[in-house]
Amino acid sequence: MFWNHPASRLLVVITSLAVATCLGNSSRAAPLEMYDGIITVVGKYAVTLEDPRDLTRRNFAINQSTKIMRNGTLARYADLRPGDAAKVTFRPLGDKLVALTITALSPP
Repeated sequence: MFWNHPASRLLVVITSLAVATCLGNSSRAAPLEMYDGIITVVGKYAVTLEDPRDLTRRNFAINQSTKIMRNGTLARYADLRPGDAAKVTFRPLGDKLVALTITALSPP
C-alpha cells in the first residue's frame, strides 16, 4: 500500500510542510495602511509627508512599483512637489514604509 511505504510517508510530510510554509508566509504580509498629508520633501527614492493637524512627519520609500498620480493623471516621482496634498497607501517592510500608491493634488 502507498501509505505503508516509508518514502511515501516522507513525501506527504515534506509536501505538507511546504504548503504550510507558503500559506504562513502569505498570511504574514503586513496589511495596507494609508496616510494623508502635505509633501514636504521629494527625494529620488523617498517622499516625506507632514500631517498638518499634528505636524508629524513620515518618510515613504518609493520604488519602480509605486504607482503615482498627480492631479488625476499618471505621474513620476519627479512630478511631485513640496506643498502637494497627498494620500499614500503603504505597507511596512522591516524598518521602512514602502509606498504602493501616491495620489497627489497641487495646491489651489
